Amino acid sequence: MRAIISAALTLSLLTNPLAFAKANPPATKGKRNFETVKKEKLKRLTNRLETIQKRIACIKKAQRMKELRECERKYPLVKRSKRKQRKQESQARKGKEAK
Repeated sequence: MRAIISAALTLSLLTNPLAFAKANPPATKGKRNFETVKKEKLKRLTNRLETIQKRIACIKKAQRMKELRECERKYPLVKRSKRKQRKQESQARKGKEAK
């Protein structure tokens, strides 16, 4: 009797998730996802290209080393993490408080 109940319980647990599982999404949804991902990637690359072009122009105008560093800070190629920025800000505050 126990074997029958455990077998029935096992079968019910195995078949329920299968009954509620979704079928494969339609092909159009996958295509839409591809199109949106493609647009997002192109947008990011375009923004990055604009930043690079601005940085190049800034570097061409620079006359001193200080101006070159300013170009790098003004038009970064890699976004700095918020964690690193917060750390720098807290160190700057500590430096001001110490003075």
